[in-house]
Amino acid sequence: MRIAAVLAILPLPLAALAQPAVQPATPTDTASCAPAQPYLSVRGAAIWDAQPQLISKCLALIPARAADHPNVYTVAISPHGTQNLFSREARLALQKLGANYGGTAQRGVLLSNAPVDYTLVPFATTENMTQVFSAIGQRTYASPDDVLIVYLVSHGSPDAALQSALPGNIPILAVSADSLAIALERARVKRRVIIISACFSGSWIPRLATDDTIIMAAAAADRTSFGCAEDRPLTYFGDALLNGPLSRGASLAESFEGAKTTVTRWERDEKLLNSEPQYFVGRNMESFWRALAPNAAPAPVPAPQPAAAKRIAGARKSAAK
Repeated sequence: MRIAAVLAILPLPLAALAQPAVQPATPTDTASCAPAQPYLSVRGAAIWDAQPQLISKCLALIPARAADHPNVYTVAISPHGTQNLFSREARLALQKLGANYGGTAQRGVLLSNAPVDYTLVPFATTENMTQVFSAIGQRTYASPDDVLIVYLVSHGSPDAALQSALPGNIPILAVSADSLAIALERARVKRRVIIISACFSGSWIPRLATDDTIIMAAAAADRTSFGCAEDRPLTYFGDALLNGPLSRGASLAESFEGAKTTVTRWERDEKLLNSEPQYFVGRNMESFWRALAPNAAPAPVPAPQPAAAKRIAGARKSAAK
């Protein structure tokens, strides 16, 4: 996104964490672990002690894995500390993926630092990300065909990191391609799809690419992406992807190409430098890349043309005789 990322490299020792102004609670997000009201009534430094409990509550909502087919797990990460835009996109990503893949994907895990998510879900920190992946890895390790889909959204920087801070813009260690790769490797999560909606997100591909990985990036390694203003419902890439072919259960391949085409048109119309969305598909993930989602909506049957309709009506009259 166009706003330059300011990344915190070292976490700060905090004596207290002030509770930020929070928007009114929304109804329970059935695609993630976010409830209508805070799980816990905590303030200040106590929120740190509450993180394991928040993680446990989210993980407990994931449906039991099926034994007769591959399972898909979903995690969305929104590490920005002041904008709720990124949380909106992360939630929608979990909703769309849950609708497409069903089963274990119906309840994804949301890690977010957006003010609106304070005390509702675990923070988007490298520590929480590692714990969530480890718990999911214990499930996927028993089935080599299971897949983890990770959706990340924030401002990005050319060094493959996301702008990361706690609510109130308190700096933390940045979520990055390196920290994500290490967390996935430690969790022994083999098959994964990683979607990065951020500026310069093509810079994540070299660190994350494996034979068992699919990566979709909103922009080339040297390009910004657009649409990160707080008054927007979604970023440009997030809007084009989540409300494009993906929303009707299209394959990841078709969904990406549809999003790229849409983003390119929007940027051209606004005379913006094209963000050049990127993708990578590991050789063991080709079939998953091109497969329709299990819960894909059936293709609409085209309405018959007038001439064809007359022929059909004539045939019915003949059959009636």
